[in-house]
Amino acid sequence: MNYNAIVIGAGPAGYVASIRLAQLGLKVALVEKHHFGGECTNYGCIPTKALIESANLFWKAKKGGEIGVFSEPKYDLKAFMVWKDKIVNQLRSGIGFLCERNGVKVFEGEAFLKSEKNVVVKSASDTIEVFAENIVVATGSTPVQLPSVPFDGKFVLSSKDMFSLESLPNSILIVGGGAIGVEFASALSKLGVQVYLVEMMEQLLPGFDKDVARILNRALSRLGVKIYTGTLLSNYRILDGSVEVKVNTPGEEETFRVEKVLVAAGRKPTTLSGLTESGVVLDSKGHIIVDKMMKSSAPNIFAAGDVAGPPYLAHKAFKQGLVAAENLAGKNVLYNFRAVPNVVFSEPEVVSVG
Repeated sequence: MNYNAIVIGAGPAGYVASIRLAQLGLKVALVEKHHFGGECTNYGCIPTKALIESANLFWKAKKGGEIGVFSEPKYDLKAFMVWKDKIVNQLRSGIGFLCERNGVKVFEGEAFLKSEKNVVVKSASDTIEVFAENIVVATGSTPVQLPSVPFDGKFVLSSKDMFSLESLPNSILIVGGGAIGVEFASALSKLGVQVYLVEMMEQLLPGFDKDVARILNRALSRLGVKIYTGTLLSNYRILDGSVEVKVNTPGEEETFRVEKVLVAAGRKPTTLSGLTESGVVLDSKGHIIVDKMMKSSAPNIFAAGDVAGPPYLAHKAFKQGLVAAENLAGKNVLYNFRAVPNVVFSEPEVVSVG
């Protein structure tokens, strides 16, 4: 099967690129091994913001007595999951509808780059080869797993695992005080979970202004979050259905027990077999190196979204997908790497541009 372009990955960069390419008159194939929408729709931006919205409403109801509104709210995580799944499924269906309406051919399965113009797609029932003059790699990213604290899906969780919980834990240790960590800390603490937040750097949200980090630290502390900056998780063990953890704080070691550990230590690009063999140059962390036209070192291979490097943001991926599509179709469009907005939905919310 021959196409003008093959897009690998149906996340924010990939589905936007494939739809735009089709609108520009190209014959397009889109390959996805999981669900439309990628990490953002299914496990990241959308579910976390739904959790934050739900937690904020619960928290406000509990605090309503301060302004004369009295209630006794109860939180039902299973009911929340049903609501969250409904939102996610609606968005998935919407993306699928847009692809179909624009004439994008969708292949379900895992992609392997056989050459710079040949993609092998393996599904549970079949293996096919697809050919195209150009390829857009939009494979996204996955949570970083710490070698000393591997995910087990039961006690040590990734951000993705958090949305498979059947009930809220009474206590949780969050490893990583970046955007993912502080967003979960804000939401879970409002739902009554005792949160311990550990960050190896000297402040929460490393890279943000120190004054902003101090305000965030105070606000989370008022919510009952126990914050440890400049701290490392030195050891842990599963003990009687909970997790005993040891952390090295400045000057001392502290031990406590929690029901769950959430590792939110960043993300890494999702690899695609055959990239380097096709002439694509990667950086030291595995991102595809691209120019402002989203072209890689291989002349007919473009990349967009998380796999093309940080920041790992959906709206940045949307824009890069459009830029890649426009240039693949013969236009001359440049991506501006500078003024990228970033919002952290913590308590309080934090915004930066640049």
